[in-house]
Amino acid sequence: MDQVTTSIDGIQLKLSNLGKVLYPAAGITKAELIQYYLSVFDHMESLIKNRPLSLIRYPDGIDGIKFYSKNAPEHTPEWVPLCQIDDISYVMIREKAEVVYLANLAALEIHAMTVRSEDILHPDTMIFDLDPSEGVEFEVIKETCSQLFKLLQDLGYHPFVKTSGSKGLHIYVPLEPVFSREEVITTAKAIGTMFTGKYPHTTLRISKEKRQGKILIDIYRNHQGQTCIAPLSTRAKPSCSVSMPLLFSHLDSLRSSDQYTIKNALDYLTAHKPWHDYDKCRTGLHDVKRAVSPVVNPPIPAELAEYASKRDFVLSPEPLPKTGSTGNSARFVVQLHDATNLHYDLRLEENGVLTSWAIPKHIPMVPGARRLAIRTEDHPVKYLGFEGKIPAGEYGGGTMWIFDQGTYESIKQDKESYRVTLKGKIFDGEYVIFHTRDDQWLLERKSPEGFSFPQTPGHMLAEENVFVPSAQDYFFELKWDGIRVFVIKSGEDVKILSRSGRDITASFSEIASVCMDIDAEYAILDGELVSLDDKGAPVFANIISRMHSKARSGGFPAVLYLFDLLYLDGADCTGMAVEKRREWLTAIFKVTEKLRLSESFDNGVELFEAARSLGLEGIMAKKKGSKYIQGRRSTDWIKVKVRTVTDAVILGYTKGKGDRSDLFGALHVGNVDNTGQLRYLGKVGTGFDEAGMKAILAVLKQKQSCPKPVPDAIEEESLTTWISDGPWCEVQYASLTPNGTLREPVFFRLRDPEE
Repeated sequence: MDQVTTSIDGIQLKLSNLGKVLYPAAGITKAELIQYYLSVFDHMESLIKNRPLSLIRYPDGIDGIKFYSKNAPEHTPEWVPLCQIDDISYVMIREKAEVVYLANLAALEIHAMTVRSEDILHPDTMIFDLDPSEGVEFEVIKETCSQLFKLLQDLGYHPFVKTSGSKGLHIYVPLEPVFSREEVITTAKAIGTMFTGKYPHTTLRISKEKRQGKILIDIYRNHQGQTCIAPLSTRAKPSCSVSMPLLFSHLDSLRSSDQYTIKNALDYLTAHKPWHDYDKCRTGLHDVKRAVSPVVNPPIPAELAEYASKRDFVLSPEPLPKTGSTGNSARFVVQLHDATNLHYDLRLEENGVLTSWAIPKHIPMVPGARRLAIRTEDHPVKYLGFEGKIPAGEYGGGTMWIFDQGTYESIKQDKESYRVTLKGKIFDGEYVIFHTRDDQWLLERKSPEGFSFPQTPGHMLAEENVFVPSAQDYFFELKWDGIRVFVIKSGEDVKILSRSGRDITASFSEIASVCMDIDAEYAILDGELVSLDDKGAPVFANIISRMHSKARSGGFPAVLYLFDLLYLDGADCTGMAVEKRREWLTAIFKVTEKLRLSESFDNGVELFEAARSLGLEGIMAKKKGSKYIQGRRSTDWIKVKVRTVTDAVILGYTKGKGDRSDLFGALHVGNVDNTGQLRYLGKVGTGFDEAGMKAILAVLKQKQSCPKPVPDAIEEESLTTWISDGPWCEVQYASLTPNGTLREPVFFRLRDPEE
């Protein structure tokens, strides 16, 4: 494995010493480094493309000699792009082959400029590097970063945050490339001065003696010839950490600047797509008056003039008004658009634009069904791939998702009608769209029924844990103590099914009635029916009583909390990431008194403590990016129950069976109430190990047997040995049943007689 030749996008590369260990502590080889850059290149490309680069190379790994170079290395292949600035030829990256070439050189750190080769006089990024002195805690760095981030937002910028991969954090501000370097530096210094004047633990002074115990707000990365570690570049650190772009909402749960390495970076990128809209967030400098956004007034094709007139492309992330190829392409897209009203948009590619209709009441799935389709302005071809959030107040403000896409075949077409065959994953069949009047058309399905609506879905189940998992990997919801149900909406019919599959619609007719307003023709939703007390806490006994009530809709009032979506109008949602399922879920219904969303939270520890203080059952942790796994338990969902510990006296024990035949089966426990009467609390059969059971049994056998000490009817009485003056113990439990016994009791420990 000394040398291999490979081809990447048509470029032949010779790769050498692939087995060489570059990071001894982590055991990472050059081959793994190359594989990392190949895997993240699609996320890295737009952030680093065409930027002059400086390299730090470690041919023998991070423990060997390092070489810092601005000039391109000797024998750089002709296909590697270069950028000449003064007397220096900088390497650049445009394609995967170039980043692999640099990795093969053991360039373990790639540092990039704030300009691109096509315009080296005008920076397109302003950088603030938060560089802490020794001893500054990371929590302080994060809080400082958050404060600077919010100041930049207040000034009208759209900042982004990333780790340095070492000790600090970086804030990048995308700019329109129309300002001189001097203007950018002046603005950065003004912002830095404003910020450090407000926060005395920060400074602009580079001298280490002058900034002891402080955080340097390094604005000097913006100077001529300066670089900063590139987003997703590796660092020459033992763990092979990377400079990781983050969602700002995840800053609070970040544990350290070197938290992300080549081993876990791709998982985060895939799940969250940080910085994906970086280039769409460019602004001017807040203190320099100059026309920016030269893209706002490009030459606009006549067929897209209406589209352009309705949008401000500085504010809206939608594609610019440019026509596409007028070849033989025949693609279509159906988008789910949560604007003023939720609706679907159908777009057909023709003559270099997308002919478009808004469908207010769902695309028909059965033959003969017709739906109103409102003809809208033509859209640019790039709208075929558009998903995003159009700002409130802008035309079409709201979130848009791609619902289905594919190709279509035109059967017949004129000014008054289109007859087409759609070939998508969801919509696969023949449709006709015909004009009625003004901008109104009708969309009708001609093919036979084109979907299979699941009839027997299975609930995804959670594993139980005693610890709250990391907020980096999970988000959190309250655990509702009620009846787990599916809501199945099919046209004008709504069913509510219990976890066992029993139809309980009639028992909760008022809930079924409000579910008719769910904005979907076909949907399967996961949720929990609860009955709340006057403090808003669920009462399990009441919802069970309600389910079996002969009065059906009478008795205790019920509320349905929805938290997941399995199916929507032909789309199987179970394979989607949980975040997207929740986005669609929140789009298709409006919260009412009876129908509510189970809210999600980022801080699981705080939510758990809140649940404990309110006496709730516990919390649910749901793994970010996870799919819905029907009918099975999965660690993608974890339930953490709030358990109360109580003192109890052991009243007796049952005969053991199987592995416990020489020990005991369970303990009967009780306590003394306020009147001095012995009260039965229930039977405890879990929480023991073999050694503990032997120790407990030895104590119990020292006690005298006696008649049953409580009047209650008790299970396994004939198999029970009752004892007098039994020892006290501690028992954990979830809650009390209506008759006062412990729900889900778990043995914790024997009490010391001296306690």
